[in-house]
Amino acid sequence: KKVLYQSIHRGTKEADHVFSKFVSENIEGLSEVDLINYLSLLDENDNDLFTWLNYPERAPTHVTTNKIFQKLLKQYQWPTKSAQI
Repeated sequence: KKVLYQSIHRGTKEADHVFSKFVSENIEGLSEVDLINYLSLLDENDNDLFTWLNYPERAPTHVTTNKIFQKLLKQYQWPTKSAQI
């Protein structure tokens, strides 16, 4: 319940949508380590997370190596710069 609450009440509508959808679709399959990784992402600033999801090359190593961050990138197929041109 705590994870769902933290996912829904992020601070921006975009983050609320992305994280609440992610946790709703994936919570049952997440291991304890996955939950720890997910919660560490939730500790990050929403604006930073969206920048990093759109431009993963700008994300710090502790984020890019986070398996949940990698799963978010794959699950939502964020547009790349080349796709925006």
